[in-house]
Amino acid sequence: MCDRFADVGTLENVLLSPRLALESKRQMLLVSHFFHDTVDAYLRQPELHVDEADCTIPNARWIVRVLLPRVPGLCVCARGEVFAPRMDLAKLAALPKVRVSTRVCSMGSTAAFFLGHALERSNGHVRLLMGRAKSLKALRERNRIFLDWNERLEHVDCCLMAGALLANAERRIAAFNGNSLDLSRLYLNEELMQHLFWQLFDQFEQHHAPYYDLDLAENRIGPRGVKLFVDALCNRRGGGGWVKHLDLRATDMGNCGMEFLTAPMRCVGLEIQDLCVAEANIGDYGMELLMQALRAPFNQYEFRDGRRQRIVPPAHVGIRFLDVSGNPFGNKGFAELLCGFGMDRLETLCVRNLRSVSKQSFIRMGEEVRKGLYPAIEQISSDCDGVVASKQVPVYKAVQYWDLQRRAKQFENEWQGYVDRCKKHEELAETARQRKLKRALHEAMQF
Repeated sequence: MCDRFADVGTLENVLLSPRLALESKRQMLLVSHFFHDTVDAYLRQPELHVDEADCTIPNARWIVRVLLPRVPGLCVCARGEVFAPRMDLAKLAALPKVRVSTRVCSMGSTAAFFLGHALERSNGHVRLLMGRAKSLKALRERNRIFLDWNERLEHVDCCLMAGALLANAERRIAAFNGNSLDLSRLYLNEELMQHLFWQLFDQFEQHHAPYYDLDLAENRIGPRGVKLFVDALCNRRGGGGWVKHLDLRATDMGNCGMEFLTAPMRCVGLEIQDLCVAEANIGDYGMELLMQALRAPFNQYEFRDGRRQRIVPPAHVGIRFLDVSGNPFGNKGFAELLCGFGMDRLETLCVRNLRSVSKQSFIRMGEEVRKGLYPAIEQISSDCDGVVASKQVPVYKAVQYWDLQRRAKQFENEWQGYVDRCKKHEELAETARQRKLKRALHEAMQF
């Protein structure tokens, strides 16, 4: 192959082709010294043309951190861009305010992608297409970030904030101390999770379980993003671990993501005490997988004296808190919750806003709860704006009924214990009297 491109002119013509992606040009730097010198000279030109296919995080980071310091005044030219056909990224990053739209036109997504990563370390403000100005420093350094629905609607706006939000995520991961990791509301996607994978892996490798709080809520990372996170958590040396609280709310994981999450749980490689998968687009099949995984620690057996006996898991094993609210599963998936096996330690269950679940399913849940479906249950939250409301099917009343039964049983056991102690005391007193009489009779017989 190298012989075919031995001519500099031929190689330059290949580099000028718009079909050759920037990633391929970067890889050509590693082929040989001849390729490196020719491609490096080409990339050092004052203008770098990029396309939609070049919008990857490694490309953006390479341009900002490697190419810009080597080529002063470098202009990135996005094909088809009208608003900013030639972007001097270094100059734009130094501006206190950056505007990406006018009444006539606005910036395209390709240019916004590279500009967003160039503004990663900027302390200025960027005015979004929706008209609001966002502080890049705040997006990069704040622990609590909230973007309303309008600010997440435009893809261009998401691209402009992606660099600062990615830097915020990297900062939080670097500060991970083994106890809690809060990546919520950083609006990460699958590509960003793939970029953060090795950093997560290294941190989980360094800090062993237990992990008390892992929060990925409000990040549309999808099934692939969930798989990357679970792999980073469980594929370290020493296996998986124990997590007290895992929040995957609004991650759009779906049934496929549930498969990736529950795979290590079924083999008891990952133990979770509190789990939130609300608004995660989970269907009937996903609920079946979840309940099978939650029952796995209680379905372990061993042979003793030639007999097969179930292993009782330790006190810290078993789900305590489960939130499946706002998911599209129906009555079939809801029925998986009504199998009490493996739910002996469940204390709180949230089943709000389940629009595909009928009233009869909630009535059945109430009946089963009254019979002791969840022996340790303290609260079932079913208040929602969907088909079922707490006034229509007061499941909390069934919890109260079971709690009264549990307390009555406790009081009965305490009373029975008191009665047994009294009987034992009377028996001991009667035995003492009999012994005293026998002793007195024996002494009288001596005379």
